[in-house]
Amino acid sequence: MECIPRPWRNDFFRTARHLAFLLFLSFPAACTLPEKADLPAAGWPEEIYCMPAGRHTPGTLKVMVFPFSGGPQPEAGRLAAVQFARALRQYRVFAEVKLAGENLCGREDRMLEMAYEKGIRLFFCGDLLFFREGGMSMSSRVEEQVRGYRIQGKSLRETWSVLMRAQAAPAPAWDAVAVSSRGAPAPSAAGLMWINAEKFCRLILSGSRE
Repeated sequence: MECIPRPWRNDFFRTARHLAFLLFLSFPAACTLPEKADLPAAGWPEEIYCMPAGRHTPGTLKVMVFPFSGGPQPEAGRLAAVQFARALRQYRVFAEVKLAGENLCGREDRMLEMAYEKGIRLFFCGDLLFFREGGMSMSSRVEEQVRGYRIQGKSLRETWSVLMRAQAAPAPAWDAVAVSSRGAPAPSAAGLMWINAEKFCRLILSGSRE
């Protein structure tokens, strides 16, 4: 029996192979995965210079947070104070947390006046020692020192002093055979300020539960 060639079958398989090849070429582009750079976990402050001895009850206090000193970046210092106050509220460390509009740190007479007028028992002052907003090729980094002053009679006594550092790198881009990643910028400096604030909250709460 004589076999009659069918050219259409050859054309069909040739076209199918061509389409499969084009699909293979487009596959890596279709599988470019989004990436996210992670914030570091919140531990404890890196340096603890001063803290109350023994068990204490911070949850009963009404406190005031002043804008942090930011040196050449005053807005960054204010943002650090905002994040600090937010963390104190979220973790319910104190009975009430207020954020001052003006930095009165170092002006004891004004701080005492505010304490008696508003019933404040503890003030927090801070210095933003280092601030860097990262990107695709540079890590973000924040370093802060926070001090707490308790009202005792007609004077202020430093009861808390800690140093906190946080740094986070960008997520690198990478390429595999059929999958790739664009990478991601470093987490924001504001996020690192929040991590530092969490460290302080953990420290205070650990002492209140001893």
